[in-house]
Amino acid sequence: RPSPCSRPNSVLPCNDFRFCLCNCVCFYLSFFFFYYIYYYIIYPSIYFFFLGFHLEQNAQPSLVMAAGTSYLPGTASLIEEIDKRLLVVLRDGRTLIGVLRSIDQFANLLLQDTIERIHVGKEYGDIPRGIFLVRGENVVLLGEIDENKPSDIQLTKVSVERVMEAQRREQQEKDEKEKAKTKILSELGIRPSQIEQVDEMFN
Repeated sequence: RPSPCSRPNSVLPCNDFRFCLCNCVCFYLSFFFFYYIYYYIIYPSIYFFFLGFHLEQNAQPSLVMAAGTSYLPGTASLIEEIDKRLLVVLRDGRTLIGVLRSIDQFANLLLQDTIERIHVGKEYGDIPRGIFLVRGENVVLLGEIDENKPSDIQLTKVSVERVMEAQRREQQEKDEKEKAKTKILSELGIRPSQIEQVDEMFN
């Protein structure tokens, strides 16, 4: 006997209609389920498998560290420095020392137990800064500190007040030299804009 679903121009009984409806719903649910499994699980797994195989076959020797561990390019290389004590030099000349706790894709750094170290001659002082967030674009240099390794440069730790006073005097001397240089160049007929060009040439 033909199925009621195949009879044209006929009113389906309630049970047969529900049966056809359930079949349709089950078909679409199964389709979307298997589509989701393939598109979001199977396909990415196959893609990244062959991508990793390709990168491994074409890896450059310069991207492999001497210790034999893989080198992560870009910001990802900072992952290996998490929970280590780092020295960070900023664009404005400040030096920070702290424990790296977190990073993001823009190389922004979150430092804990941070101190700002000020050097003046052979003296230095440490200013506690606590938790410090550093924007990645302001970082010039960073590296791990080996506190167990003896230093080749003998520096004397002094109080914060003393080193800041020494820094202030050093800055005053620099400003006076800069004013004297500007005055001499002005007497020679060199405009301030030209003075900046001279500074760029010799710096």
